[in-house]
Amino acid sequence: EITNFYDIIKKLDELEHERIEKLNEQITEQINRNLVVESIHKFSRVVDFWGFDKRVVFKINFKNVGDKIVDEYSAIVKCRNENGRLLKRFNVVIGDDLKPGQVLSVVREFDVNIFIQTETELYDTPSENLYFDIRIPYVKFKDGGELKLQGRLN
Repeated sequence: EITNFYDIIKKLDELEHERIEKLNEQITEQINRNLVVESIHKFSRVVDFWGFDKRVVFKINFKNVGDKIVDEYSAIVKCRNENGRLLKRFNVVIGDDLKPGQVLSVVREFDVNIFIQTETELYDTPSENLYFDIRIPYVKFKDGGELKLQGRLN
């Protein structure tokens, strides 16, 4: 009879999480030697005459800082307010070739629901008052090589 089964499972989960994080540190370093986010900006705009149809636009510049052609890649973007509250999370998947030294601008646009507080806060907050966390979990090179983070990415 095992009386501390929950504690054993919890400890195994912690050890697996630590193993994956250590592995991902090395992969993240390799990714950062090849592909970086040069800049990100948020813009707000009104689409209709009456001001009801509002949009938030993100422009992200990715730069190939390596020496191989990047064939495809993905990124997870998190946008937070000054207090750390998550306002927007979205994924970016790009399949365009990115040559060494080249910068690719990616634009993502989202409708704002004026009845959702986080969306109106995101719309009203200037870009310089927002905090962005961008993680690149996957990079595939033209030569077939891949860099991919392991585990569940939040």
